[in-house]
Amino acid sequence: MFSYGEMPWNGKTGAEILQLIDQKREHLGRPVTCPEDMYDLMEECWSYSPQKRPTFAQIITQFPERLPQTVRAICDCRDSASDHLQFRKDDLIVVIDRTPSSYPDGYYWFGSLRNGRTGLFRPTDTVAHLGAENPSSGEVISTGCVTKIEKKEKEDKKPTKKVKP
Repeated sequence: MFSYGEMPWNGKTGAEILQLIDQKREHLGRPVTCPEDMYDLMEECWSYSPQKRPTFAQIITQFPERLPQTVRAICDCRDSASDHLQFRKDDLIVVIDRTPSSYPDGYYWFGSLRNGRTGLFRPTDTVAHLGAENPSSGEVISTGCVTKIEKKEKEDKKPTKKVKP
């Protein structure tokens, strides 16, 4: 989703990958364009112990809280710095990192536009976007969906009676 087609574990054989995961308990690193909260969720899903992994219902419930913040540009940014995000007034920017390693003081944030371009931007050039849409799709997750999923998970966990032939 955030790797833009990059191969996970590039150059490793299946056996090497299994050794890294099963013996060394390694995970894939966080892609540059992946928000930290989303990566934390990915790591929870990769937990070696199945009991520590979140259920689908838990993921759906937590997901809206983990969505990255979206801000709206209040001015154009057309500077010449190659690592800066170029945007126009009213563009929506998805905040990926508020303390990028190159500016841990928060003077610049790292973000992404809908077209996939990424770069540094000044948070003072933006305001919070209070829209209800998901920045990537415009869809809203219904809480009714969560209830149905939770019921299904409970039903799946009930012991089933075996029918004798």
